[in-house]
Amino acid sequence: DGVVTILAAGNATLRAGQPGNDTYLPADSVDRVLVIGRKPLRVTARDSQRPYGEANPAFAFDYDGFVGDDGAGDLDQLPAAACAATPQSAPGNYAIVLEGGNDGNYALDLHGGTLTVVKAGQGITFPPLPARTYGDAAFALAASATSGLPVSYISLDESVATVAGHLVTIHGAGTATLRAEQPGDGNFEPAAPADQALTVLRRPLLATADNQSRQTGEANPPLTITFTGFVLGDTADDLDAPPVAACAAKPGSPAGDYPIVLSGGADDNYDLTLVNGILSVGKSAQTIAFAPLADQTYGDAPFGLSASATSGLPVSFQSLDHSVVTVAGDTATIVGAGTAIIRASQPGDALYGAAPNIDRSFTVRPHELVVTAENQQRPYGTPNPA
Repeated sequence: DGVVTILAAGNATLRAGQPGNDTYLPADSVDRVLVIGRKPLRVTARDSQRPYGEANPAFAFDYDGFVGDDGAGDLDQLPAAACAATPQSAPGNYAIVLEGGNDGNYALDLHGGTLTVVKAGQGITFPPLPARTYGDAAFALAASATSGLPVSYISLDESVATVAGHLVTIHGAGTATLRAEQPGDGNFEPAAPADQALTVLRRPLLATADNQSRQTGEANPPLTITFTGFVLGDTADDLDAPPVAACAAKPGSPAGDYPIVLSGGADDNYDLTLVNGILSVGKSAQTIAFAPLADQTYGDAPFGLSASATSGLPVSFQSLDHSVVTVAGDTATIVGAGTAIIRASQPGDALYGAAPNIDRSFTVRPHELVVTAENQQRPYGTPNPA
């Protein structure tokens, strides 16, 4: 009732013997050959997966048929796995082929597996965007995808900026989100969109009240404004609310300088700076109407003088030859014969400048004096009387 324990595959000679006893002699031994075959061992390449662009992973095997505590480490020679896929192979399924391998106790039954190459992921690098100012020139975007595939762009607020290709054109002040996209291809999955905020600042615009001038008594001229800093063909008509110019001077205001004050004004695309101007009010001109004076005769009575100024201001008179005529107020008094000049003047006031003097000359004739010798008499021989 002997028990045979198999330890390994191969041929073993088993010998049966009987040593005899007190009754029997020992029997002749009988040999028999025991053939122990190798046990079938199924070796299967485990299915695997990797992204496009990466090297193949180390392939693992599944074993079916080991006896007892045997494992892959007990095989005399492990099988090798090979796959034709390279990092540049397109996504798809590729055969994992097993070959080789050997062991004294196991007959290896090799079965291949499948390597699935899937699309690789990708990311987008989109650097932050520096702030721009309304009116700046178009500029280029420079995002990149880890796949090396080209990146496309869109603007999520085209009232601020639009994108054509990789060029950004600014249309208004504000904040726009610019999005970089890469849709993928046969080898790469679509990338997650990358957003960057573009801040477009309002452009400085200088509004200056133009200096003006007028004379007293006149209405203020149109108050105009000069703008410095418009871009893209903009004018004052494009402002959301243009500034307003005002001046406190009235027609009756005295001569002097009056501020032209700017106020208000607003626009989404421009940052306004207001600069006031000056209205210079000059004194109005005036003239004097003074009719020519008639000649006089010494001894004539004092006579009145009359002149008027276009300003309506009173006219004063003076004599330029006091030996011929004197003037008090608007009355001329003759004091001698000769040629006299009377001057009419108006010095002006807060509203009017001095009028040009008007001189009028006239002649004061000598008064005719008749001298008659009185008749006299005397006696002969006496001197003439006085």
